[in-house]
Amino acid sequence: SFPTRRSSDLFLGVKYGIEGVGLAVVIALAWLFIAQSYLAIKIIESNWINFLKSLVPGLGNAAFMILVNIVAIYFIEFYISNKRSVSDMIKSKRKFVRFLETVFILAALFSYPPSSSFCFETDYYKNGLALLQDGKWEEALNAWWQGKLAYEKNGKTDPRLGIAFIELATKKKAKEYYDSASEIYLWSFSKIPSRKYLNMVIDEAKRVLPLVDATDIKEWREEIKQFDPHLSFLIRSFWFEHDFRPTTKSNERLIEHWQRIAYAREHYLKNRISPYRTDDRGTIYVKYGEPDRKQRGNLGSSSMSKIELMRWGYTRTSLLDDPTPQYEVWSYETIGTKEPAVFLFSYREGAGEYGLQPCVEYLVPRRGGIDAAEFRAVCLIIYYAELKEFSEYFYDRYSRYEQIFESRELAGRKSPSLRKAYIDMISQLFYANKNLERLHPVRKYANPERSEYEEKINPIDIAAFQIRSLSRAGQPKLTVVASTAPQFESKHYTRQDKKEYKAPEYKLLSTFIIRNREMKEIYRKTKLYFGSVVNSSVFQFEHTPDIFHGTFAAEAYRSKADTILANGRKILHISPPLSRAPDSLELSDLILGIEAKKTSEYSFPVYPVRQFWRNNPITIYFEIYHLQQDKKGKAYYSIEIGASGSEKNKKEKENSISL
Repeated sequence: SFPTRRSSDLFLGVKYGIEGVGLAVVIALAWLFIAQSYLAIKIIESNWINFLKSLVPGLGNAAFMILVNIVAIYFIEFYISNKRSVSDMIKSKRKFVRFLETVFILAALFSYPPSSSFCFETDYYKNGLALLQDGKWEEALNAWWQGKLAYEKNGKTDPRLGIAFIELATKKKAKEYYDSASEIYLWSFSKIPSRKYLNMVIDEAKRVLPLVDATDIKEWREEIKQFDPHLSFLIRSFWFEHDFRPTTKSNERLIEHWQRIAYAREHYLKNRISPYRTDDRGTIYVKYGEPDRKQRGNLGSSSMSKIELMRWGYTRTSLLDDPTPQYEVWSYETIGTKEPAVFLFSYREGAGEYGLQPCVEYLVPRRGGIDAAEFRAVCLIIYYAELKEFSEYFYDRYSRYEQIFESRELAGRKSPSLRKAYIDMISQLFYANKNLERLHPVRKYANPERSEYEEKINPIDIAAFQIRSLSRAGQPKLTVVASTAPQFESKHYTRQDKKEYKAPEYKLLSTFIIRNREMKEIYRKTKLYFGSVVNSSVFQFEHTPDIFHGTFAAEAYRSKADTILANGRKILHISPPLSRAPDSLELSDLILGIEAKKTSEYSFPVYPVRQFWRNNPITIYFEIYHLQQDKKGKAYYSIEIGASGSEKNKKEKENSISL
């Protein structure tokens, strides 16, 4: 039923017959293979390179099957053809073409689908959870670590692994895993996460948010609101910048943070409203650690409250209600406020949700058995009476209410009708205090977080400067200059009569670390000095566009031992390099300081400083690049320099110099 074909059709393209069907099958299988492969890559969020690599085992198997089929068909054809010679079989063009088509169809069938290791990727996180449920927590940590190694090879990350690892290691207090916990956590946020892990990144950002400084919190909240995947880099950057000792493998502040979370989840569970799945006490504990002072009980139930009731002529039965809400109050002395910061935890209006309350006034119940205003007044006086010994803050509030009560008692003896007027005064003070604490609480000006590591060791005062310039060859350069001054405590000094304090002998280890926008370390340099009162460190680099973030760390050790005496760090956000284009007028960064001699490390005639002696001159140095010259080789330019200083009666506290 088919038209006659020429022998050349067998090689130039089969149009009809079984050959056409075979070719159609091959094309269809190839198209199906490409389409399903593309779909699989999208689902698992991989790429063609990794996909094709995964085909290697399958292709090896296919090659073996092709060889087997070739041999089998070859011998079948040989014997079926009445045992003709090999040359006779090859001469039969039609049979040879069919033979080749069969081989290609079998090859396509056996090479698809891809290897199972690609389609069914191991979920190391779930494997670790299964081990953890069986009580094998160390094996769970090892499973998550193996997951990190496997994902690193493919250029991928999994935030679940880092969070689960550090959470379990700190919960079990497994100090031998802290270095690994820091590494895997920071690795987990080293790349933009895939969509299926974005919620994990958002949850982690919410756990970091309470520690963020007020100047950056708006950016964090905006990115959390928008589900911005770049939050990974913000999280990673935050912990690098808060690392107490950047020179060590372990990120001490990060470990401390998760240790506090583990403790809070065990002890502060009246509800789970905080990002840490604790009540508000857990949030404050994670931010600042153990309070310097704390007190707990039931307001209105102590002997002090009973004495206060009798003093003003009340009894508990006369109140009908029994307003004794549970409370807990914490005080921190060193979190950046001029006076101790006090945090009060209780039930809103005595029966609401347990949490951080602005002030005692928010704890007073709405109802009472006597007149509502008088009931409120009695609650305030007995509540503050119980707290007045805890801090001056509560004592001052108690004294103000006490004065009104005393005035009321004196006025009531002369004219009982005046007692209500004083109750109204208490109500006015009640609402004024509520508004005051809601808008301007002392804790509002506290530091966002406090680390016990920084309180255990002496600080090092650091002044760091970045200077961008161009070399004589026109290449961008970056010079970082840092001055360090360890602030040793008085116990480290010896004083005889009127002689000056003498600092202990020490070695100073200065380290500068450069990272790119993804916070990946690209350079690290360390220098060792024998310490003096003020130390200077200079680091020079070729200024490439990928340099974005710098960390300068200084550690002071005893000269005869490796005991650390003081520690400090300074963060530098590196500005973009100067342009090397000849038609771009460029100006180096200003150097404001004192005259200095050029050295092999420092090539400028002025050394930057932060403070000046009163009678010493202030020197400003800068360089201009790419000036256009006229035919005589001269360049013309004008410079305007302005200097402004702060005055005592003005708000500006920083000096500024503009060019």
